[in-house]
Amino acid sequence: MSNRKAGPNDANCFGSSADDTVRALDAKTGEEKWHFITGGPVRFAPQLDNDKVFFASDDGFVYCLDAGTGKQAWRFQ
Repeated sequence: MSNRKAGPNDANCFGSSADDTVRALDAKTGEEKWHFITGGPVRFAPQLDNDKVFFASDDGFVYCLDAGTGKQAWRFQ
């Protein structure tokens, strides 16, 4: 996991795991803010750019999520 700012007042940690899930955690409390489940393991750390979270999954897709909500913006195969 890496600490990244998702917004001007919003510090989150974004992480992935072999359980097919990307999670956003509050950096101060450790509380889960959202999670997103894919069709396969997410083996590499998500990357943050312009309030979007980007990552690849073993399901064959590259994903883009809104960093604040975890809603899928797009996916590409």
